[in-house]
Amino acid sequence: MSIAMSDVLDRRVFATDEFPLGGGVEHSLSLVLDPCGHGTMRTGGRTIAGQPRVGGSAGRPVSTAYLAVAEVWRR
Repeated sequence: MSIAMSDVLDRRVFATDEFPLGGGVEHSLSLVLDPCGHGTMRTGGRTIAGQPRVGGSAGRPVSTAYLAVAEVWRR
């Protein structure tokens, strides 16, 4: 399977010290996410039908296709 994404719409930083994981243990999580305007998936030489859902506002776009540029978990 191959996945390709392009047209980065924004760059977001997210951080929390209270991300609940199993067992009632909270962890800190820091992320840098880039929502993308375009994306394709291929498997077995065939393109899978579909496209990302893009919405939000001009100042805060959202997309179902995004790159996790950095992800850090701490307990």
